[in-house]
Amino acid sequence: MDKKKFWEGLIIFLIGFFIFFSNIWGISIYSLDEAKNAECAREMLERGDLIVPTFNYELRTDKPPLHYYFMMLSYKLFGVNEFSARLFSSIFGGLVVLITFLFAKRYLGFYTAFFAFLILISSLHTAIQFHMAVPDPYLIFWINASLFSFFIWYKERKKPFLYGFYIFSGLGVLTKGPVAVVLPFFIVFLFLLLRKEISFKTIKDLKLFQGLFLILLISLPWYIAVGLKTDWIWVKEFIFKHNLHRFSEPMEGHGGIFLLTFIYVFFGMLPFSIFIFQSIKESFKRKEEDIFLLDIL
Repeated sequence: MDKKKFWEGLIIFLIGFFIFFSNIWGISIYSLDEAKNAECAREMLERGDLIVPTFNYELRTDKPPLHYYFMMLSYKLFGVNEFSARLFSSIFGGLVVLITFLFAKRYLGFYTAFFAFLILISSLHTAIQFHMAVPDPYLIFWINASLFSFFIWYKERKKPFLYGFYIFSGLGVLTKGPVAVVLPFFIVFLFLLLRKEISFKTIKDLKLFQGLFLILLISLPWYIAVGLKTDWIWVKEFIFKHNLHRFSEPMEGHGGIFLLTFIYVFFGMLPFSIFIFQSIKESFKRKEEDIFLLDIL
C-alpha cells in the first residue's frame, strides 16, 4: 500500500471513529440492553471467567461472548465506565466506514465511495448504533466484511477473500449466533440464484465444506465450553429461546408489524434515505449492466 492510500484510509477511519466516539462517556448507560451487556462484561472480568456470561451473577443466555471480551479489554485499560463499555463499538463503527469506503472505491470509484462514506457518517441510525454498548456494532462489521470478502473473491477469484468470508462469519457467530451465518449465506445464495450459477461446480468453487469447518473451528469451542460448564443450559436457552422463539413471539419489546423495519430504515438513514426510491429504481434499470448492483439488490 502506498502512502497516499494509507493516509486516505486512516483519515476515513478517524473521521468515522471521531463521530461515533463523540461523547460516549457523557451519557450514562441508559438502555436495558446496554446495562446488561456492560454489567455482564464487568462480572466476567471480576470473576476472571471467559466462558460463562452472567448478569447480576445469574446466567445470561442472551448473547455469545465476543463483544464482552472487547469490553473486558477496555475495562482493563481504562477502568469500568461508560467510555470503556462503548469504546470498541465506536472503533468497529469506524472500521465499517473504512471497509465500505475501500470496497466502494475498488469497484465504483472514488466519488461513489466518498458518498457512501458521507451517508454512513451522517445517518442517524449509524450514529446511534455505534455509540452503544451492544453486540450489533461488532455484528454489522463482521457481516459487512464477510459479504465484501465474498464479492471480491467472486470478481477476482482470490482465495484469501473466500476464506475471509467464512472467518468473518465465524466471528459473527461468536458475537450474535447463527444469524451471522444465515444472513450472509442467504444473500450469497440469492445472488448466485439470480445469476443462474447454482451448481455442483459452484459449491466446489466455494469450498463450502472447508468454509463450514472454518466457521465451526472459530465458534464451536466456546459453545462446547459454555455447554459443559452450564450443563448445556446456556446452549438450550440461547438456541430455543433467543433464536427460534423470536420467530413466534416478540421479545424485549421488539414487537410490531413487519413494516416497522422499513420505517426504521427510512428514518434511521436520514437525510440521504429520501433518495432510496430513486436509487432502487435506477438499480433495477441497470442491474443487467453491472453485477455489483445485482449484489446489493
